[in-house]
Amino acid sequence: MPYLLDSNSFIQPKNTFYSFDVCPPFWDWLIQSNRRGVVFSIQKVESELMEQRDELSKWVKKCCGDSFFLKPDKGAAEHLQLVAQWVQDHPNYTDAARQD
Repeated sequence: MPYLLDSNSFIQPKNTFYSFDVCPPFWDWLIQSNRRGVVFSIQKVESELMEQRDELSKWVKKCCGDSFFLKPDKGAAEHLQLVAQWVQDHPNYTDAARQD
């Protein structure tokens, strides 16, 4: 089963116990898991990580390649519309959360 990672799945490890200088095997595992088709992320996450212009953005640029951060396709766009509509209709979300 493939897993999609959000931005925090990269940022938190970088900033804590899995930093590049403390735990290089974690970062190698991410790349190897992607090559095995187990771990992916999306282009929006890639954009967010690249904006930081730090050690993590350098790692993304150097190591991840085109297969790590998936581009949205027609099916994803259709499902995103369904999720967005559900969020708009759900009474427990704040206006700020709905906008996000």
